[in-house]
Amino acid sequence: MTVDLHPDCKARITELVSKALPLLDVEHGKFVKRSSEGIVFLVLADQALPQRGPLHDTLLAYVDDYPLVEFVLDTLAAELRSAKYEEAPVRKLTTVSGYEDADTVAARLVSKFAALPNRYRLTFPLPKALWSCLPAEENQWTLETASSRLMRTSKGLSDSLPLAVSSEDERIELRGGSLLSSLLDTSPLSWEEGAVHIQIDVEGFIGPYGGSVPDLESRRFIRSFCGLGLALQLFQTNSNYSFYPPRHSYFVHRKNTEGNWQVERRLELDDSVSRGLERLQLAELVSTPEKQQYWCPRILEEMAHVLGQRHNVDRCPILQSSLPGTRDQTGFRRPRHSPLAGIHRRKGHTRK
Repeated sequence: MTVDLHPDCKARITELVSKALPLLDVEHGKFVKRSSEGIVFLVLADQALPQRGPLHDTLLAYVDDYPLVEFVLDTLAAELRSAKYEEAPVRKLTTVSGYEDADTVAARLVSKFAALPNRYRLTFPLPKALWSCLPAEENQWTLETASSRLMRTSKGLSDSLPLAVSSEDERIELRGGSLLSSLLDTSPLSWEEGAVHIQIDVEGFIGPYGGSVPDLESRRFIRSFCGLGLALQLFQTNSNYSFYPPRHSYFVHRKNTEGNWQVERRLELDDSVSRGLERLQLAELVSTPEKQQYWCPRILEEMAHVLGQRHNVDRCPILQSSLPGTRDQTGFRRPRHSPLAGIHRRKGHTRK
């Protein structure tokens, strides 16, 4: 469902966003300060949106409890990531090159907001110990209708989801790991040969740091998949413990106007979830190629059936299983908070 805003509503929120932009502080020319005075006008613009009905529910599902506030701040954050770092600690947004005309920038941001939903494809590489859960003769296994699947690295994956980027900063960000290793490794980024991935299609909005409803629902799906694998004896846990927390992440591709997938960013899972993933291995039931050939298709079919009911999670307690080492059972939706909360603190709200 598209964001079909009434012309009067669109004009009003554009006016309020235009008032907010000159009051937004930018730190070092790159980071929008969430405790800026301009947040007040963004909240007012958010309140000018429908507060009930189908469109209201759609906006919450696309972004968050404060859809316009989060969309504007995250969009600005994404745009400024490529800006040059400045020594000056704080300056107003409208003094940054390209943002001098608040009315023009506001109209552009609101037009992007009204054009939602964006369409994304999230690809999460499974730990190597789990690759054999996908039957050897299969390169793809549908998990939930057409919106999620297991995928093995193949030429089709590389062609449809390229990892090529235009700038060096984007390449370093996508490669992940330490800054030094990213700088030293100048080889083109590519999908690991033979790797198996969880792939999820979502629509809405995902900002540069994640945290929106589509992103959090995707993280929840990953945990549901692993929890089901444990419950159905596809996976089991080992006793290994890493002193340094492992880092597991996933790639976010967005469909452009030409209908092609373009890589946007790489997002990391929480440390607790990464630790849990690191402790997973194939269960004794599927410990040999013969057992895998017999049991993996049957277990995956059962998992696909249950995952198809995941929106009725209260009826499927098994989907509330958490990974080993995690405390939170279902904590994927951020608690409702006010964007104004950080204004009264010395330090602004920082999204991790």
